[in-house]
Amino acid sequence: MRYSKQFKTLCAVGAMLLCQSSSGSEPSKMSDPDYGFDRAGGDYRRLFLKTSDPTLCEDECANDPRCVAWTYVKPHTAKGPRPTCFLKSSVREERAVSHCVTGIKIQLLRHPNRSDGGPSR
Repeated sequence: MRYSKQFKTLCAVGAMLLCQSSSGSEPSKMSDPDYGFDRAGGDYRRLFLKTSDPTLCEDECANDPRCVAWTYVKPHTAKGPRPTCFLKSSVREERAVSHCVTGIKIQLLRHPNRSDGGPSR
């Protein structure tokens, strides 16, 4: 079942806020990739990839503290002959674009008084 665009956008914004509130010292968790979708705008970095693999773009975002979302564009499309990765500083609403794959970073908050993130007693 597909969720409404408004619900998915609300979830993405909530995830972005969680990302910005975290310490950045923990490994980033990533959403499942959304094939056939783009999040237009919010780009701060464009990378030309050596191979046609959206997980390379996802990995770039996961390892960049500034990145909260990413979009991979397949080669030989409107963006040119090379596979392209766009790292994003904001989470925008998805729109259907057949030659794109997109995802967001999800960082879980840790409780300030516990190293495992659980509730303090």
